[in-house]
Amino acid sequence: MRILPYTIPVIITSVFIATASTWFLWVAVGLVFLIAFLRESVGKFSPSEVVSEYAFFHYDKSMANLKTCSGIFFTGFNLWIPYFLYTNQLSLPAYLIFLYSVLILNSNFAISLAHDLMHSSRAGDRFLSTFILLQNGFFYLESDHIFIHHRFVGTDADPATARYGENIYSYFKRSISARFKMILLKGGTFPQSDESAIIAGNRVRLGICLVWLIISTLLGIQVFICILVQYLLVTLIYESITYIQHYGLIRQKTSDSRPEPVQLHHAWNCYYKTSAYMHFMMPVHSIHHLKEENLSTISDYTGPSMPLPFASMMMTALFPSRWFKLMNEEIVFSIRTKHL
Repeated sequence: MRILPYTIPVIITSVFIATASTWFLWVAVGLVFLIAFLRESVGKFSPSEVVSEYAFFHYDKSMANLKTCSGIFFTGFNLWIPYFLYTNQLSLPAYLIFLYSVLILNSNFAISLAHDLMHSSRAGDRFLSTFILLQNGFFYLESDHIFIHHRFVGTDADPATARYGENIYSYFKRSISARFKMILLKGGTFPQSDESAIIAGNRVRLGICLVWLIISTLLGIQVFICILVQYLLVTLIYESITYIQHYGLIRQKTSDSRPEPVQLHHAWNCYYKTSAYMHFMMPVHSIHHLKEENLSTISDYTGPSMPLPFASMMMTALFPSRWFKLMNEEIVFSIRTKHL
């Protein structure tokens, strides 16, 4: 029974598939907003509940099987999208609703799941992660996330860590361009013994995405626009999530000038249960960066809490003056209370 809330993404996406050719095309996205509206009623995880839920999500066999099945489902969903558009001519209003729904479902559900599956010990899960990411044009996330972000998070060496006082638009420009160079060109970013193979793999993934985009032009303008918009906006939505999860949280230097070990206070968290269920536990981000051997040390503090719900944080980030007023005060408060 405990796995049931994590079936919400598949259920909502199935509703979308079932209603895509009807007047009820909007229902799936409506369900997303309805569940978000119910977040206060469902409540937040307490510190002890977070640790227990994290352990269940990552180590329970039934949960692992559900995530694998969900990965297969979303791989199929992203194959269904161009097929449906190729075989159905939608009116402009219906097409815009379809496109918006695809962006919401993929950016919230599929990419969040791919983010988790890339860390799986199962080769099949990692393959599913790769496939889902490539279907959305996200060719660089795997090597960037595993070899750069997790190693250097909270330091200047990690382009994905948003600097204090950096607005989201400056972050997009600096972070994405820096990572493109790091993942496609040799520069000592990756482990030396694997650098050539990793960069070659990144170039192959980029090539696959470009080939699929070219093929989509042969399937009609509806398919091409949908694929292109996914490539651009799904990536930017995920990058927005990374921005709000690490904004201004820097690892201090130790006595030997090395960054301190990654700790719980190096990522912002959203503890609403509905957010965790719909984003496959990604909003509870501090624990994700903690080494497994340190999980047993977690007691009454599981990392700083976002002052607003997950979606509201992303919307606020689009307005820099409001974002700085909200988050810079939160960082000062966190420094005083948790010695960041």
